[in-house]
Amino acid sequence: SLLFLNQRLHANFLRVHRKYIVNTAKIQQIQPHINGRYVISFGLNTLPPITSSKSYAAEIRGLIKID
Repeated sequence: SLLFLNQRLHANFLRVHRKYIVNTAKIQQIQPHINGRYVISFGLNTLPPITSSKSYAAEIRGLIKID
């Protein structure tokens, strides 16, 4: 499961949705979205942007240093 994987990954990986764990070193841009969600874009053309879930908003705000 992703919970099992998330517990064993390095600190530069962050869970942003129940389906997604992202490598923070590969994030190019984080934009606010509706209802406390964020759109996360990567520097690679092969990866589409993903939308975080509302329940992980605090972790993303911590990543971009917003309280």
